[in-house]
Amino acid sequence: MSAAGRIEVSCALCGSDASTPHLERDGFQVVRCAGCGLRYVKSRLDEGSLEAEYNDQKASPTPYYLETAPEDRRTFLDRLARLERHRAPGDLLDLGCGPGTMLAAAAERGWRPVGVDLNRTSVQHAVDQGLEAHAGLFPHPALEARAFDAVTMNDFIEHVPDPIGILRQVHDVLRPGGLAFLTTPDAGSLVARLTGSSWLHLKPREHLNYFDRGDVRRLAEASGLEVVWLGAMGRRRSLRVVRDRLQGYSRLVGAVTGALLPEGLAARTHVPINLGDEVGLIARRPEGS
Repeated sequence: MSAAGRIEVSCALCGSDASTPHLERDGFQVVRCAGCGLRYVKSRLDEGSLEAEYNDQKASPTPYYLETAPEDRRTFLDRLARLERHRAPGDLLDLGCGPGTMLAAAAERGWRPVGVDLNRTSVQHAVDQGLEAHAGLFPHPALEARAFDAVTMNDFIEHVPDPIGILRQVHDVLRPGGLAFLTTPDAGSLVARLTGSSWLHLKPREHLNYFDRGDVRRLAEASGLEVVWLGAMGRRRSLRVVRDRLQGYSRLVGAVTGALLPEGLAARTHVPINLGDEVGLIARRPEGS
């Protein structure tokens, strides 16, 4: 029987109930599907508990994303430039838009962006900046009958209970030839395998599914999308964030790094980081589909 506030689920990729234990963290068990190998949280928070986590600022907290907005903006500008190799700016939907940093970056590059996020505080911040954003789940009634040239999902798909269902909805709101762009932690990466239950992307309260590159490709193909590009995805981070994350793996390394980096310099200096433990995908809705 499930504990209060939790539900038991099957594999989101193949539907199998059979699984073996993989990793455990914070009282949650991550398992591997015996049918297809997907890593996922089998006994997880139910929908109401998840929504409360976001709106109580326990999951994806707004203050964190406001603090990292300067380096996130540069990351998103880089990612949009990659997307624009395959599609000129047009109408863009950003799922998991947070406080609107991606929306602002997209507008800066000539896109017409709109966002959706479950976190009402984050959405209100985006709206206060003059951006179009809607609080709630996707598909959202405010977007009914609208179509898009691109749908972006930065660190979004690992949060949703039904990733194939979401990507099929993404397929349907894209114009023919439109592009889906997503990034997600790569559970098959060397960093993930070496760090195990200490992996910084292992957050089983909010990260429900853990994909490797093969899983991401299967997600796209099961949703009717054609893979255009699949590969390691980096981001920009301040040296302060790098230092703090190193402390998550080793207090000694973090302490040494902190001693060598004055706080002001660490906060101001932004560097590109690519540990190979995040995967990016660009996929196209085929013409005529």
